[in-house]
Amino acid sequence: MRQCVREEARQLAGDYLDHCLYPGRQARPPSRTAETLRKVTDQMVEQHQAAFSSMKSRFDNGLRFSSKPAASEAAAAAAPAAPAAATVVAGEAAAEATRAAVAAGDFLRRVVEEMSADEKMNWGRVVSVFAFAGVLSRHLRDSGIVMCPATGPSPLDSLADSVANYLGKEKREWIEQNGGWEGFLRFFGSNDHWQESTVRNMLITVAGFGIAGIACLLAVR
Repeated sequence: MRQCVREEARQLAGDYLDHCLYPGRQARPPSRTAETLRKVTDQMVEQHQAAFSSMKSRFDNGLRFSSKPAASEAAAAAAPAAPAAATVVAGEAAAEATRAAVAAGDFLRRVVEEMSADEKMNWGRVVSVFAFAGVLSRHLRDSGIVMCPATGPSPLDSLADSVANYLGKEKREWIEQNGGWEGFLRFFGSNDHWQESTVRNMLITVAGFGIAGIACLLAVR
C-alpha cells in the first residue's frame, strides 16, 4: 500500500492543480476521490482567502519573487521577436520556470513541515496541503511564470511531487491507518458532512496570520 498512497496522492495533486490553473478546459474528475477533493479544497481556499494571501506574501517576501509578469514575456508581447531573440526569450522563460519550480517546491515543503510541528494529523490538514499547492500554483501563473514549460522542470510538477512526497512518505502511515484514500472519501463523501462538519469547524479567524498559525485553521476532529 506504501506506493499506492503516494501514487494516488500524486494523481490527486496533478488533477487538483490542473483544476486550479485551467478551470475552463478541465475534464471531469477522474474519480470520486478527486471530485470530493476539488470541492473540499476549493471551499477551504474560499473561506480562508486572507490566510492564503498571507502565505503568498510570505513566499514573495521570503524568496524575493516578483509578483509582476516576467520582463521577457512583456518584451515578447510588445513586438514580434527575430528568431534569435525569440530563442533568448524562450530560454529566459524556461530558466525562470526552473527557478520557480525549485522555489515553489521548497516553500511548500517548509509550510507543511511547520504545519506538522505539533505532530497532530487529520483529514483537514491533508486537504490543506492540496490547498496550499493550488494557491501557490495560481500565484505563480498570475506572476507570469510558465507552469508547464516545454523543457526543464515544471513548477506544476514540482508542486504535485512535493504534495505526493509529503503525504506518501511523511504521512503514509497515518493515511493507511485511517483507511487510505477510501478513508478520505468516506470522511468527506457526504455533501452535508464536508460542508457543515468539516469546513465550518475550520472557520477560525487568526489575527496576524502567518505560516506558524496554519495549524489553528485545521482543527478538524
